[in-house]
Amino acid sequence: MLKLSLFRDALTKMTIAYSSKILTYPISALQEQLLYSNKSDIIKDCTHYNIKIENDAIQFLKGAATVQDTLGPRHEQFVSEKLSGRSVSNLVLDGDIW
Repeated sequence: MLKLSLFRDALTKMTIAYSSKILTYPISALQEQLLYSNKSDIIKDCTHYNIKIENDAIQFLKGAATVQDTLGPRHEQFVSEKLSGRSVSNLVLDGDIW
């Protein structure tokens, strides 16, 4: 849920900061900044929040995003990679996450 909240907050700020009918924001840049494992998840999330995607870029427009809506939870690959090979007892007792 943290990532979803982070994404929603980022979209709220970016729709104001990068609002333009001419300029766009590269999907690859947002993918790197918000730790998305692939572009299709970003496209799906932007579509959910009514953010326009065009030519592998995001067009932010003030008032166009519906960020009050929430996305459901989903599996994130980077979390699985970090937690693989670690026992639950080590995570809980030692706090050995990283």
